[in-house]
Amino acid sequence: MEPSIGQQYEMEKPNKQEKKDEFIELRIKGETFESLARRLSVSKQTLIKSSKETNVKEAIDAVRVMWYQSILKTYEQDRLSEIECFAQLAQRVKSELWK
Repeated sequence: MEPSIGQQYEMEKPNKQEKKDEFIELRIKGETFESLARRLSVSKQTLIKSSKETNVKEAIDAVRVMWYQSILKTYEQDRLSEIECFAQLAQRVKSELWK
């Protein structure tokens, strides 16, 4: 027996949690509330309200902090590599000068 049209719609319709998960994922990536509202077929005001819920805000903030820490670590490693390179260069120049 085939499912009714209503049952088919229910099977295809994303549930609230799936939408919330997608909202969090896209918000972390920097999507605006306007673009998210269009994409998720939810009002902008609903998304703003959802973003203020403690668990949503904490999830977004936690991932953003990890992302920023990753950027800082990469910058720090690049900076240390530059310093090491300049130290080696200075050592070579110094040894050439003392010949």
